[in-house]
Amino acid sequence: MIKNYTHDIKMHNTVAGQIVIPFIYQLIKPKSVLDVGCGLGTWLKVAKECGVEKTTGIDGNRAPQEIMQISELEFLEFDLTKPIILGEKYDLAICLEVAEHLPESAADILINTLVKNSNCILFSAAIPGQGGQNHINEQWPSYWQKKFESHEFYAFDILRQKFWDNKNIEWWYKQNMLIYSKKEMTGLFKTPTDCVPSLVHPELFTDIIEKKAIMANQVDSLETTVRTHLWKPRFLPSLKNLIKSIFKI
Repeated sequence: MIKNYTHDIKMHNTVAGQIVIPFIYQLIKPKSVLDVGCGLGTWLKVAKECGVEKTTGIDGNRAPQEIMQISELEFLEFDLTKPIILGEKYDLAICLEVAEHLPESAADILINTLVKNSNCILFSAAIPGQGGQNHINEQWPSYWQKKFESHEFYAFDILRQKFWDNKNIEWWYKQNMLIYSKKEMTGLFKTPTDCVPSLVHPELFTDIIEKKAIMANQVDSLETTVRTHLWKPRFLPSLKNLIKSIFKI
């Protein structure tokens, strides 16, 4: 969990992990998995169910244990904006929708943490305009690809096409999930992706269109109100309240 981040238990569930993790497990058969920015540890819980022997979750602060999906012994509290080297290599590192919550000044540090602790990384990060709770560094995939490549980690865009239309996986995972690995592991994932495409999932696109339509309707309502009530003495206070309700200020 990032500092000042509030978890929605319904959103941070195991459903996506129960679909994605078994697929990755069949490819690399990891015995150990590290989750950087693990939140409640839901993806690690699924990893254990698949047969992973050792799981470790790292995050900026600990959620109440009653909602955590991993034990206290499996969780380590670290500042994700600082370098983290655990002294052992995990077979798989996970970092999903975490990078956008950290300042850009910490982007290289986060990538360094991932590559120092594993040779295979399941990674996703919010794209520009995606929106979300405390997003401060939304970037296109090419931004992160360049940082991984500086450590000789290669991108494998094998997850998005496979899960793109799966209704049970949240769109941000389907849109952003990639695998990065060292060259010696390329045989497991076929051909590296030279240039990771910048994709916008239809579910996000539709959501943005719907929000714009709602805003347009609210503007039309405001215009109608102004034309109807402009002459009334109590109009300006009412207009002020309406604007506040529309723009939530």
